[in-house]
Amino acid sequence: MGNRNIPRPMHMAGVQSMQQQNMAAYNLASQAGMGGTMNNPGNIPMQREPVKKEGRNGDAWISTTKIKALLREEMSKYSLIDLWIANGFIPSQGDVSLYVLGEKILTCLVRRSFFQDVVEEDIYTVIEPSKDCAVIEPNKEFITSDEVLHLSLTCKCSRFSKQDLKKLRSIRSMFVFDGGYKSSIRQITSHVYYLRVLHLNRIMGSALPKSICKLLHLRYLKISESEIEVLPKSIIYLQNLQTLIIEKCWEFRLRYMRNLQHLDAQTCYMPIGIKELTNLQRLDIQTYMPVGIKEQTNLQRLSHFAVGKDVGAPIGELGKLNLLWELKLRKLENVGGLTDAKSANLKDKTNLKSLTLDWTICAAKTFDSEVLEGLEPNSGLQELKIDGYMGRVISPSWMVKLVNLTSIEFSNILNCEQLPPLGKLPSLKRIKLDYTPSIKCFHDDDKATPKDEILFPSLQELHIDRCKDLVSLPSNFPKLRSLEIEHCYKLRSLPDEIQSFKDLNQITIVYCEILRSRFLLEICKKLAPILDEVAVSFENDANVMIAKFDGSNNDIPSDAFEVQGYPTLYFRSSRGKVVPYEGNRTKEDIIEFIQKNREDETSQTTTTESGKDEL
Repeated sequence: MGNRNIPRPMHMAGVQSMQQQNMAAYNLASQAGMGGTMNNPGNIPMQREPVKKEGRNGDAWISTTKIKALLREEMSKYSLIDLWIANGFIPSQGDVSLYVLGEKILTCLVRRSFFQDVVEEDIYTVIEPSKDCAVIEPNKEFITSDEVLHLSLTCKCSRFSKQDLKKLRSIRSMFVFDGGYKSSIRQITSHVYYLRVLHLNRIMGSALPKSICKLLHLRYLKISESEIEVLPKSIIYLQNLQTLIIEKCWEFRLRYMRNLQHLDAQTCYMPIGIKELTNLQRLDIQTYMPVGIKEQTNLQRLSHFAVGKDVGAPIGELGKLNLLWELKLRKLENVGGLTDAKSANLKDKTNLKSLTLDWTICAAKTFDSEVLEGLEPNSGLQELKIDGYMGRVISPSWMVKLVNLTSIEFSNILNCEQLPPLGKLPSLKRIKLDYTPSIKCFHDDDKATPKDEILFPSLQELHIDRCKDLVSLPSNFPKLRSLEIEHCYKLRSLPDEIQSFKDLNQITIVYCEILRSRFLLEICKKLAPILDEVAVSFENDANVMIAKFDGSNNDIPSDAFEVQGYPTLYFRSSRGKVVPYEGNRTKEDIIEFIQKNREDETSQTTTTESGKDEL
């Protein structure tokens, strides 16, 4: 919706297009609540009011191009869902978490091209926002309709006129960047009676303006990069406040809050009094967790629970937090052993879907295997990540019970030589190994495993990076779609059955010299007879050339190469257009592929002269 890099001539911009986007979210949520379809675009009425526009006027103007750039601001999935919840766009459905409903709505909006994924995980951006916007210029009235509900602004000027402020009364969301002095914030917040979302960035002064405590409808409050030290006592009057985020406010101390549902205080000091926040649903603290967290029985998301030893909360304080569906445990070297680990009672947390277990790398460890055994989750777990584990064996008895597990990651596992038996997990779709240098093989690659046993029945993605001692892979991945292997210097071969992996469409091999040479040579040998047959079919056609790759040292590509659209064939037209071949490795299919692309090429060519096409 905006950031602190807003062009300096602009002092306020009301984002009308965000009303359009939020209306879409609201209608999607309503349909979900009423059991309606979420796939038909016609079921989502888009409401839009025209906004008065002004052209260039002196130095105070803004172009729609700049607004569009602002509206492309990237936002994390959960931040977006938090804002939807605060604005009431996601209706409740019994005991189903609003975050779960929000994820479904976001998935639908991505499919509908309202949003798109970016490279980073769980980050989204608006694809094509509206050009309509409103501007406040210095010493001029607020140029907008009364229907603008969501506002992003900078606040460099110290005062606004009464005429300007009257236009703010219907605002529901306000984002203040480079907010400046308290007097400006105080003046604005005294006129936005129905505000539900407030984000204050770089606010000067040690205390939050008391006028904010009169925003009785406020549900979401975020303060970032500011000098704020304390919230006023009157903050207790914000009975509807569900989300409080304090980010990079180094002098902040928290008091008085009792009715929060979400607290995010990254890189800020957290007091012991946090135990009084009895209605928290989300908590994110980067440092040690204060003693008393066990009282937060409404918590649903708990990120970065750093287990305390001499300071902070012990792991046993998690025992009664049974509503959690996301949990990240850090500093597990401070857990005293099997009994201490079991006191977290993860097995009874039936809502838990995502679990991260993190040890400090190279810390002195004595009980790693016992702690891992004691941290047994419920069988409903879907995502598991183990980071920094220093034991020589990863073999908790509960691993084979995770029948609903879809994703597992192992990172910074320095001493372990063999992975647990993952091949028997029926729902597992993704495996990622990142810097597990001592791993030599998968448990499922053991010779004792029956050859006719079906392993990895659902696995679609396998990513292996920096496993320098890995020498072999399991023989069969029947559903594999993507295979990425990087910096595995001793890996000599891919599974023998890789040619029969019908769903495999991407192979990436980076800095695996032995594997790269063997793999390329093997592929070329198997393609050669087929290409010879195809070449015979086109021997009288001067416009088609079959180029064979013999795998000699001079022909092998660089150390990093990627095979897209496996098998490794493509059609390259005389105009440079490249079409990957994704069909079966038969002469008939390849010939049909060439002929089809030649016909497409001919129909699009406007000149009589044509060059040669290559396969």
